[in-house]
Amino acid sequence: MRRGRRGRRYGRGRIRRRGRRAGARAMAGSAVALLAGGCGTAPEEVMTWQEFVDVYVGLRTAELRASDAVITEARRDSVLVAHGVTEEDLLAFAERYGDNVTFMEGVWGAVENRMVEVSSRPDSVG
Repeated sequence: MRRGRRGRRYGRGRIRRRGRRAGARAMAGSAVALLAGGCGTAPEEVMTWQEFVDVYVGLRTAELRASDAVITEARRDSVLVAHGVTEEDLLAFAERYGDNVTFMEGVWGAVENRMVEVSSRPDSVG
């Protein structure tokens, strides 16, 4: 077995980890590369998580209110128009935040809480 700089043993099946500074430098380098790739263009604006929750709950509620629990394309479009968003806006949100597991757990938790709230109303789906 070899020993690393800090006296840790690195043997078979073990991953050698870089120090915190090296990881921070790598992340900073990635961020700079990402920003430079945009060539001065502003980052695409996406809806807030609250807006996403509102739209998603609206779509889900419309789906549950449908007789066969399937939302029609026309109904989906009317829900999106009512919220002032497009399908592309939803996709942009998913692309921007989809890899951030912690953030998306919070978003889906908010959706779940809102769905419970909606289903407990007297005029709700049920």
